[in-house]
Amino acid sequence: MRGYLYLIAIIICLIAFGYWANSERVKERKEKKEKISILESKEQIFQNKQGEWASSVKVWSLKYSELEKANSKNKAIRSDYEQKLSDAYKEIENYKRKNKDLERYISYQFGFKDTIYLPLNKDCFIPPYRSKHLDIDFIYNHPDTIGIVPEYRNNMNTLITLYPKRKANGKKHWPNWGFIFGWEEFSITTSDDPKAKITNQISIKFKK
Repeated sequence: MRGYLYLIAIIICLIAFGYWANSERVKERKEKKEKISILESKEQIFQNKQGEWASSVKVWSLKYSELEKANSKNKAIRSDYEQKLSDAYKEIENYKRKNKDLERYISYQFGFKDTIYLPLNKDCFIPPYRSKHLDIDFIYNHPDTIGIVPEYRNNMNTLITLYPKRKANGKKHWPNWGFIFGWEEFSITTSDDPKAKITNQISIKFKK
C-alpha cells in the first residue's frame, strides 16, 4: 500500500513539474513575442483634423527590472532598444519612486524649425549658433534680406506614479502609508532643457 502512495506522489510531482515547465515555456515565448513586437513597432507621425502634428506609438509592457538590467549593461554594447530603457531608468530614478508605485512612463522629443526673413544690413554677417537645444543658421542668398533658421529640440518625459493620499488640508498622514489611506496618481513631466518651463499640464485617466 505504501508503495502505491509513493508512486502516486511521484506521479503528482511529475505532473506538477511538467505543468510548471510548460508554463515557463509559454511565459518565455510570450515575453519573446512581446519583445519582437516592441522592436518591430514604428512611430507614426500624422496630422489630426485641425492640422496639428501628432505622434502615435505602441505602449510597451515591461517589468522595471528590465530597465535596471539594460542600465547595468555597458553603454558601448547596448542596443538602441536597451539604451531607451536605460534612459527611462535614469529619469525615473531622479524621483526615487518604488517599483510598486510606478504606473507609466512616456518619453518624447519636442522640436520646431522655421525660417524668418529680415532686412539685411550689407555689412552684417552672423556666424551659425550651435547648442544642445538650439541651432541657428543664417541665409545670405538675397541682397536685401537675411534668412534666420532656428531649430529647437527638447527631450521630455512623463512619469505616472502613485503617492499616498493626503489629508483634506493637503498635509501628509502619519504614517504616510498608501495601503492604509489609499493612493493618488500623479503625472510628472520633465524637460531636459533647464530654460524650458512646463505649464498647463493636464492628465486624465478615463473610468471604465
